[in-house]
Amino acid sequence: MTWTREALEHEVMQAHLEALVGAADSRIIDEPAWHQVITPSFTSGGLNGVSRCRLAVEALTARIDETLETYRRLQVPFRWTITPGSTPGLADRLRERGLEERSVVGLHGEVSAQGTTRPQVSAHAIGAAELPEFTRVMAEGWSTEPAPLAAYNERLLAHADRQRLFLALVDDEPAGTAGLAILQRSVYLIGAVVLPRFRGRGVYRALVEARLQVARELGRALVTCQAHPDTSAPILKALGFSTIGTFPTFHWRPG
Repeated sequence: MTWTREALEHEVMQAHLEALVGAADSRIIDEPAWHQVITPSFTSGGLNGVSRCRLAVEALTARIDETLETYRRLQVPFRWTITPGSTPGLADRLRERGLEERSVVGLHGEVSAQGTTRPQVSAHAIGAAELPEFTRVMAEGWSTEPAPLAAYNERLLAHADRQRLFLALVDDEPAGTAGLAILQRSVYLIGAVVLPRFRGRGVYRALVEARLQVARELGRALVTCQAHPDTSAPILKALGFSTIGTFPTFHWRPG
């Protein structure tokens, strides 16, 4: 399949929302001009933010202030991603309100590309029996509370048609975790994290390869992700991924 730039941007920045699985207390607002997730239980990060804002310009200011008030009232951190087609002036208005500006790199690659992993490093999709260990490693890697993650990860396992969870091992010791969203036309890499003591040993690469193998089995040809420009993006580029663009993100944390 030949992908236009517009189609690639959609797969990288919007299509993964189709596979979103919320927590038990998540409120997901999914409209043509607006996508927002509100999860009061995720006080350490994740499952809170805006991923689509294509409102009329005259409606923008009120919606921004309403959104900021929602997260501030709940005292949960959130991220607002400026995706293609966003309302003109959105980034400037978020800057005016003092949100911390960062960015993500949108990347895409071919699922057919196969890499190599080191003999002592492996990664695989987990089942229910490995969920406690997966959650422990994930919570340690992201420096967050394990309890909300445990309940959420159990929900993800129950939606294997939309998402899969992966655990990496080094000499049979748990070393990293990652997720995979399964979309109609592609797969989307989610949140890989490697524990500090195992970094530089090919764990991230093993997590990528394990997810690509599942994508091959599912018959998907395109893999996409949003990556941090200073950490995961350089690794993925070295593995053959291509950049579709760099997109501003705005963040707020309590306190």
